[in-house]
Amino acid sequence: MATKKPFAEGTSVSVDASVQELKKMLEKYGIEEYLTHQKKNQTIVAFKLHGRGFRFTVPMPDPEAKRFVYVPGSTYRKRTAAQQEEAYKKEVARRWRVLVMEIKARLVAIDEGWAAFEEQFLDETLLPDGRTVKEWVNSEFTQVQLEGKLPNVPLLPPGT
Repeated sequence: MATKKPFAEGTSVSVDASVQELKKMLEKYGIEEYLTHQKKNQTIVAFKLHGRGFRFTVPMPDPEAKRFVYVPGSTYRKRTAAQQEEAYKKEVARRWRVLVMEIKARLVAIDEGWAAFEEQFLDETLLPDGRTVKEWVNSEFTQVQLEGKLPNVPLLPPGT
């Protein structure tokens, strides 16, 4: 069985180009503020629209990970420092492409009339305590699961 190739592997689109593309897409919807923040292990993209804040957090790879340090297919041949940096930069650029495509897909669904902006971005909506709806739901859901209170719910809604 063939190994599945990661989305956007080998992209030639730079991180800066992806950042600008994303900002331009969101500006069409009237965003009021836009920021990106890069930490060693994550990238944050946040914006405001109609007084609501939204935040996407993208995990970034560890530059010291074996897949960057060693030649592909080898566990003993190290890449040069320049090769390691290049491999890492390519992976960061790939992850930015994934983020751009995720947000673009949500915006297409809005343009098609399938959902409102607020629905498509509900999970990334910021709550007063600084968490996203997704972070809050995940913590609440985990607690319900730990308490064994998950009901057996049918996959289809009633009447279908």
